[in-house]
Amino acid sequence: MNSPSVVAAAMAALKMFLLLTPPSDAAISCSDVFKDLRSCVNYLMNGSGKPPAACCSGISAIQAAASTTADKQAACNCIKSASKQINPNPQLAQALPANCGITLPFTVSPNVDCANASLTATSAQWVSPKPRTLSWPIPLATILSPNFTISSPYHQHLSLAVNRYRLQILTEHHHPLVPPPVNLSNSSPPLQALTITVKDLAAPLQHSVDESYALAIPTASSTANLTAETVWGAMRGLETFSQLVWGSKSLLVPVGLDVWDSPLFEHRGIMLDTSRNYYPVDDILRTIKAMSANKLNNSMKKVQESMDIKVYMQGPAGKKFKAVALVAVSNRVHPHASAALQCFDSIRLNSDLTASCIEQSCCLQ
Repeated sequence: MNSPSVVAAAMAALKMFLLLTPPSDAAISCSDVFKDLRSCVNYLMNGSGKPPAACCSGISAIQAAASTTADKQAACNCIKSASKQINPNPQLAQALPANCGITLPFTVSPNVDCANASLTATSAQWVSPKPRTLSWPIPLATILSPNFTISSPYHQHLSLAVNRYRLQILTEHHHPLVPPPVNLSNSSPPLQALTITVKDLAAPLQHSVDESYALAIPTASSTANLTAETVWGAMRGLETFSQLVWGSKSLLVPVGLDVWDSPLFEHRGIMLDTSRNYYPVDDILRTIKAMSANKLNNSMKKVQESMDIKVYMQGPAGKKFKAVALVAVSNRVHPHASAALQCFDSIRLNSDLTASCIEQSCCLQ
């Protein structure tokens, strides 16, 4: 622990730094930043636990004052230079904004890069499609427990998706093309569980169904939370969470991260033209899984050039058969094709459900 004389020397060094700092074009000055951070100096050098209220008030003032790009760059450079003078505890400095419940577009560190023109918060750029809102102001991660669990209310299709995603998360060992510039948090416990809350379990699977979700992975908790309006939105959130986990032997997951997402377009899909092109069954199933990973919801399969398609499906007596087909018979649908139409609706409307169907055979009739 640093002695009072060391803290006093650091304060004196800061004052000297302020006298030697030339003025900038930004509205915020290093003098303003120093006044706001003065209550944080002792905490950053010797503190523990929650920052003092006066320190958090100062951080909040910096956040409010740094409204333009020039202001953000000026505040960042001032804090960077001040950090070099006082030599703060790196973990306390990086976690300071989050511990105050505040988001800064840069980290409190002597090594922060202030040259970024927009100074946006670090984002999990490997999540696809890009969520509408993703906040990860401090790029920290924690270990995903080998005993990680996902809890959700029972639903015929969501429960299957939960089992599939848990297995995928623990066995895939995903590696982003661009490794995230993160540090392992020393204060965050391993993530043990993801809890799913669904407001409307009875919402039917149809176009225009609400697919929105909110995902929160806190810094100081061993449980992440996924909240959705419907089970179909919960499946989208599961896909996002699965993409956030990466690593080899030890799996890592971001902490201090919040996501809110909802599709911009109601129709998001592809068409397979098997009337002109041959696709092996394995390729079609793999395509459906890829649709799930990209949160698509519409799959159209063209099976014949004729406008009048007659499909007759007859399974062995007492045995089930897999039916994936689109039947259009000029207002006539053969009774044996009804199962195929029901299964096709699952593919057309929700690729997450279909991926579960592939493994659990829920599309068998």
